[in-house]
Amino acid sequence: MAQDTSDLAAGIRSGIEAMPFNRLLGIRIKSMQGGRAQGVLEERADLANHVGTVHVGAQYALIEAAGGAAVSSALLDLLDSAVPLEVGAEVAYRRPARGTVVAEAAVAEGDAERVRQELEAQGSSRLQVAVTLTDAQGAMAMDATLRWTVKKR
Repeated sequence: MAQDTSDLAAGIRSGIEAMPFNRLLGIRIKSMQGGRAQGVLEERADLANHVGTVHVGAQYALIEAAGGAAVSSALLDLLDSAVPLEVGAEVAYRRPARGTVVAEAAVAEGDAERVRQELEAQGSSRLQVAVTLTDAQGAMAMDATLRWTVKKR
């Protein structure tokens, strides 16, 4: 089973990276396991805003991708029968991001089990993912709480 889970996670990672907008930006999911994920967006001049820092749209796309990878890794065994979708977010921009940015996303401990129970009982559930984004200097540029719904197919 461990190999099957590893193959499924690799397929999800590839799928997230291959989404047209994520591919356009160059988003990479570096790790995803057990409800945690890390995404990276390398510095590129065409991702800059009018003052030369990383455009917030690119930053948000990265945190959304990392959040999706975290949710997917927490619920790998359910993804053939349920679909997660982001339904909202609270985002705080802390400072302009410079250079390569890294997003760290985590599903709260216990949420995956609660989602499993609610899916069985109700056919849907909600969960939150905490995400932080740091820049090349290691400074936190953004933090967010992403809200997701998970529904049986």
